[in-house]
Amino acid sequence: MSKGGLRLVLNRQTDLPEEFYVYDVGAKTLAQVQLRWRNGLAAGVAYLVPPAHIRHFSSSGLRKLAQRLYELDG
Repeated sequence: MSKGGLRLVLNRQTDLPEEFYVYDVGAKTLAQVQLRWRNGLAAGVAYLVPPAHIRHFSSSGLRKLAQRLYELDG
């Protein structure tokens, strides 16, 4: 994590869109990011909208990110 963006490490090869949101569960912040580079399971993203507490977002779709999410392999 830096002032300008994040380095993400994924647990498997996943396609990422050019722009997306990153939710920090611990800090309860949401940031809009842009993919800048990709190398295997690592990816670098730059902030388009820096992290802000989830309460500052009015979109119900974005606020749902604050709920616990789980992924199950089928």
